[in-house]
Amino acid sequence: MSNGYIRPLCGSGGEECRQLKKINLLGICQGGAFSLCFTAIHPHKVKNLITMVTPVDFHTPDNMLSNWTRNMDADLFVDTIGNVPADLMNWCYLMLKPMRLLQQKYVGMVDILDNKAELQKFPAHGEMDFRFTRPGRRGVSPVHARFLSEVLFHIHSIGVTPWKLVGYLGVLLFTSRWFVQMYATRKLKRVHMPRAFWWLSVCGSVMLVSYFTFGKNDSVGILSNAFPAFVSVYNLVVDYRHRRERLDS
Repeated sequence: MSNGYIRPLCGSGGEECRQLKKINLLGICQGGAFSLCFTAIHPHKVKNLITMVTPVDFHTPDNMLSNWTRNMDADLFVDTIGNVPADLMNWCYLMLKPMRLLQQKYVGMVDILDNKAELQKFPAHGEMDFRFTRPGRRGVSPVHARFLSEVLFHIHSIGVTPWKLVGYLGVLLFTSRWFVQMYATRKLKRVHMPRAFWWLSVCGSVMLVSYFTFGKNDSVGILSNAFPAFVSVYNLVVDYRHRRERLDS
């Protein structure tokens, strides 16, 4: 694979490139793995090899990503969805260290509030982390692209796609929880948070995070809806534990 990937590049750089007896290779991440393979096959063609953040040993016990994908049927995966969607790959990388990559850096922004230059760079860094490949671009499977971009119907001048329906349903669930809470408070004549409130919060948050992740690629929307989901799950766990303790007693 690496042989067929790199050798055509070596022959497409013009006459000057083709006349070189040896080339300098710089490989970053997966490109570094390709460069290592090519160098192993054709050591006489490589003058210098430089790799950056390149995985070499895929069987170390702490290589979580390799453990996830080692038993995956790659042929079946590609036959089913075509090219692996960039957003799926990116989320796999983010899930390796979700707290550090999704939340800790935003907490750390407090440390650079007095540094105007670094603060101006921060939004660009955040967008790079969540800049998934958009529908229609290279790297997205045709089925995935059509699903995201297909307009089902229009409401006035607003085109409604399947992901927008997911977002609308998430907003409906997220908003309806307050009517449920208001009904419970009115019925008991005291402030009360029923269990249904937290279930609606979880379902609404999951749908909105899905929409902002895959339908809109909006990091602000992802973060603003992910945190309520964690809080709601925590409250549900505490509520069920308390209920179990009451039944046991």
